[in-house]
Amino acid sequence: AREKASTTWSQFSSRTSGGAPDSKRCCCGTASAGSMLDIAYRLRYIIILMWLSVLQYGSIAPSLVYISTSFFAGPGSDCEEDPSTELCKQGAAELAYWKGILSGLSQAFAWIFALTLGSFSDSVGRRPLFRAKTFLSIAPIAALAFHEFAGLTLWVYFLLDAAYNAFDTNGVFLAFMSDVITEPQQRAVAYAVIIVSFVVGAAPVLAVALLPAKIAVMVSALTALVKVMYVEAMFPETCRAVAENSPRRFSLLATAKEAMRLFWRHSFIFRMALILVLSGISSAGLGTVVTPIMTGYFGLKKDMSTFLAAVAGVSAFTNMVVVLRPLMRRCGDVNALRMCLGASAVFP
Repeated sequence: AREKASTTWSQFSSRTSGGAPDSKRCCCGTASAGSMLDIAYRLRYIIILMWLSVLQYGSIAPSLVYISTSFFAGPGSDCEEDPSTELCKQGAAELAYWKGILSGLSQAFAWIFALTLGSFSDSVGRRPLFRAKTFLSIAPIAALAFHEFAGLTLWVYFLLDAAYNAFDTNGVFLAFMSDVITEPQQRAVAYAVIIVSFVVGAAPVLAVALLPAKIAVMVSALTALVKVMYVEAMFPETCRAVAENSPRRFSLLATAKEAMRLFWRHSFIFRMALILVLSGISSAGLGTVVTPIMTGYFGLKKDMSTFLAAVAGVSAFTNMVVVLRPLMRRCGDVNALRMCLGASAVFP
């Protein structure tokens, strides 16, 4: 967090009290194909882990909506076959209600883990926490498989999935990025490589997503096991202090103090954090209601929802490459962010 704050300070802050960065200044650098390939090679372990996660969850994502809607619609309902029935509409409304509650409870704890696990990984290492997250990912998939093949209530899956999502390791991911991408000026390129890799990895998953629900669940469960074996056998420890047997001491109170000091270090950092919080609330609300509405009230079937997901992926990738990058060069990071937030408000 201190290193990220230092980078943010040097790039964006002005020396005037309470001042904001120069919004016309463009902080985005250019990267050659060679440097991007070098960064992709350094990130290869996390990219492979990300691809396995995309396959694990992307393979069941379209089917999961209809499995959950059918569960709330009642015994004998098949909302994948005809999602526009009255029972499926009621099931979609129930799904949105409980999804909002469980997601809210999950994220109420997730931000604590996100804040502390990054610092905790300086003491125990990155690999043990990635291992823990990978092992935990088996539980909700197993519960879903038991629901599909043995009739287990879907509530077990909902509760295990909420607990799994509460164990947020994004802080560990950021620490991993700092370990392997030591040049601060290259981290923007590194995040671009991650996004491009995500899009590339998601493309073949769309074909798997069109499979029947039971087969998709089997693919997801098999991928979860492969992911566990990969982390156990190949994923390295990148924290130099832990690798050299000189880990840092972890203090929860010290981590909280560092976080508060970071937020109040400069008004621009505080405002950016506030923007992220408000954007997150907006995205959470939209994500809670949009899928049940598309399913139960618009009668969207799985093949069409998968096609729309593919269109959205291509659109996002094209926007990043064709629109966003030139916009940042011309207008600067802050003005580009303002335009993006304005566009999100007009067309969420």
